Amino acid sequence: MSQDFAVSTLYTWFKENADKFKAKDAQLEYRESGHGLGFVTIDTPFYLSELIVEDKKSRLDIEHINRDTDESIFPRLGKCESAEEFEKGLADFIEWFDEAHK
Repeated sequence: MSQDFAVSTLYTWFKENADKFKAKDAQLEYRESGHGLGFVTIDTPFYLSELIVEDKKSRLDIEHINRDTDESIFPRLGKCESAEEFEKGLADFIEWFDEAHK
């Protein structure tokens, strides 16, 4: 993967899926550090989720916090070995989101 793959892919994914999240009453935020880090926060009445990516290490971390229980889970942490693995992590998030917000 190129060194700038993670942040640019997250940005594109965010723009392509923003309406899906908004349709479930989610508050969205995308931000970049300017140092090869990108962040997406998706805040719903049920969950607060954060996706964090890092270009240099091709890293994708995902955290969900259950609003009812305050339980925090990390379904995805760490380096992605390929662009396909990175994109699969984002696709898995969409699947989880759809299931968790029915």
